[in-house]
Amino acid sequence: VLDSAGIAWYSNFLENTLGRLDPKTGAHAEYTWSAIKPEAPKGSLALEPDRDGNWWLAPMFQTGLVRFNVKDNTFKHFPLPANINNAEAQQTMVQPRRAHVDGKVWATEIGRQVILRLDIASGKYDMVDPFQYMPEGSNHSPYGLAADDANNLFLMDFGDEVIARLDAKNLATTIYPTP
Repeated sequence: VLDSAGIAWYSNFLENTLGRLDPKTGAHAEYTWSAIKPEAPKGSLALEPDRDGNWWLAPMFQTGLVRFNVKDNTFKHFPLPANINNAEAQQTMVQPRRAHVDGKVWATEIGRQVILRLDIASGKYDMVDPFQYMPEGSNHSPYGLAADDANNLFLMDFGDEVIARLDAKNLATTIYPTP
């Protein structure tokens, strides 16, 4: 993903690293965050910036969310609460682009096929099942997150053919079937 200065940043699917490449000079750096769960697979899938240019990672089986502060090159981990941080917990997508609106960052929790919303200030997570009212027997999996100007979340349903919208104020879900 390119930042506003044209620097390329990348996540690593197999290691707890974040990479930075300056395409003008070829200068390259990698930054490593500590393992959260040493016995679990390492790496992250999603990489998204917030308004301040800090990078957020969804560290998959390492769980929780990780923020990289570009000013001092440090990582901050936002751990999952113990009651949901089990062997199946996995965060694959993260959406911090509108976190400045309400101090909240969206993420997926694939082990439960739900959405998490992190309150950055408190470190607490809300858990929302956007598919709770869908018919039984259908396969639903949130994937691909986008936030609008009010930090309402839009997501695709990887397992079905709908798009969902979660209201940032009351967490109400609206389901939009696709053709």
